[in-house]
Amino acid sequence: MTQFSIDRITTSIPYSEFYRRYLIENRPCILSDTFTASWSSRTEWVSADGTLDLDFLVSHYGPSEVPVTQCEDQTEYGAAKSTREKFRDFVEYLKMAAINRPGCRYLKDWHFQREFPNVGVYSVPEYFSSDWLNEFCDENGEDDYRFLYLGPAGSWTPLHEDVLQSFSWSANIAGRKRWILFPPGEEEKLRQNGRLISDVTSVDLSAVAHSVVIQEAGEVVFVPSRWHHQVHNLEDTLSINHNWINGTNVRNTWALLSGLLGRVEKEISDCRPGFKTETEWMTQCQRILRADVAMDFGDFRRMLVMVVANRKCSLMSTNIEQPHHLSWLLESDLKSAAELLDVIDDHLYFRVHGGEWKTDVK
Repeated sequence: MTQFSIDRITTSIPYSEFYRRYLIENRPCILSDTFTASWSSRTEWVSADGTLDLDFLVSHYGPSEVPVTQCEDQTEYGAAKSTREKFRDFVEYLKMAAINRPGCRYLKDWHFQREFPNVGVYSVPEYFSSDWLNEFCDENGEDDYRFLYLGPAGSWTPLHEDVLQSFSWSANIAGRKRWILFPPGEEEKLRQNGRLISDVTSVDLSAVAHSVVIQEAGEVVFVPSRWHHQVHNLEDTLSINHNWINGTNVRNTWALLSGLLGRVEKEISDCRPGFKTETEWMTQCQRILRADVAMDFGDFRRMLVMVVANRKCSLMSTNIEQPHHLSWLLESDLKSAAELLDVIDDHLYFRVHGGEWKTDVK
């Protein structure tokens, strides 16, 4: 059967069960609106009729500069240019009658949590709490992977897999989305002339394994690593979205970085004789890698070192008595990060640079 359903979780289950059934098995699921019912954004940002309270949002966040893309320019994922405008100006666009709106504009990838770290309008669901990627970004002052999306009915995101082969979760504060999800490997059936198509609604999916999901207000979609997906807003919709890495998918990220590095080395191999030393050559390749995916080998290793240090510190703490599942998670994180450190330190790049390799690219 090419079209399949995914699990809906309506009541809380033990963390260990979620970890085993969805993180380890890399399976998508949907959390019901009960998991977000306590978020202040679900009440303060939403009117009694369930639509967004745009005036409230403008009164609190109107002066912010936000990134906006034109959906018409999305010939492929990431192709559309992003411009910046005041949030209040984007809201004025949203308030227009649909027939009068100039084009289809979509506010994407607003680092809302970074800009407003203390407003507390939502909390990360427990199942997604082991987030090495954003923990690393916070400790190093880097851009995070926590985003706010806001778009009118008809706005959409082309077919793609998430950055760094991370997990992602997406919670609708208001509005509805239609998701089309493809298990790893099925995307190979969605290529034309070697390139991934941008809009799967334009092709026959009868021979492609996939799931079509309608996400209602308050629900949270969990997208596993390497699952390609395309998303459409069925009405004016605001969502909170996080990308994250932990011990269950971190080896996917390492495999991605290693593969991309090999591609970089191949593409600029004709330049290699111009580098005086092997170190200079390696450094340039890593600069290009980081420019492409915002992470190089040095960043990746430092993330693992951070996890090992932080989890050891948490486990040694005698000031706070940890719940059993949290102690288990800390131990699991520590074990996963330490084991992968042993693996990657045998890589040529780290053997040459003594395990402390890093670029000066910022």
